[in-house]
Amino acid sequence: DAAAIGRVIHYGFGIAFAAAYLTALPRRRPAFVRGATFGIVLWLISDRLLIPLFKLGRPWSRYSVSERSNALVSHLAYALIVEFARR
Repeated sequence: DAAAIGRVIHYGFGIAFAAAYLTALPRRRPAFVRGATFGIVLWLISDRLLIPLFKLGRPWSRYSVSERSNALVSHLAYALIVEFARR
């Protein structure tokens, strides 16, 4: 099932990226800016680079503004949770 494979790739990528982020940074107090930066970079790499490159979704122009906004906000929320869970 293509949808199931897509979810596995999506969550596997998210877990791997979070693990790399967590191991790369020293344990300090969580920082909103650092978490937000991680979310934006993750969104850029995944939604703007890898998904179009590997044709894992529709072309960027075929997504509505609300879908694009939701993707960015979702990545920001994920990254902030990872940042604040580090402690």
